[in-house]
Amino acid sequence: MTLAFAAGVGDVGSRTFDDAGALPVVAPPAFCARLEWGVLLAGRGASFGLDERERARAVHVEQDSTFHRPIRPGDVLTTRGRVVAIRKTSAGALVTTHLMTTEAATGAPVVTSW
Repeated sequence: MTLAFAAGVGDVGSRTFDDAGALPVVAPPAFCARLEWGVLLAGRGASFGLDERERARAVHVEQDSTFHRPIRPGDVLTTRGRVVAIRKTSAGALVTTHLMTTEAATGAPVVTSW
């Protein structure tokens, strides 16, 4: 999955795409969004009572991620999220979420995103 993601975003360097190289492959940093997106989609609408038309108009505005260690192929990770704020704006509502991706076995942090 990490190699396919790297190819899809054009990040085909030796660290992210060369699985026969001397260095171990790591996922491109943007791969964290792939892990987080399912959590966001699962909660979007159900938590706020949005209909299909409203969900289709949602926009991802910004993201601030802290990487505690690289994501590697073969990692077994868990991503959880929670809504921490909802604020009315002229365009609708701004929802702030806190997402945590951790090692499934140990709970050690891998990526934290806001």
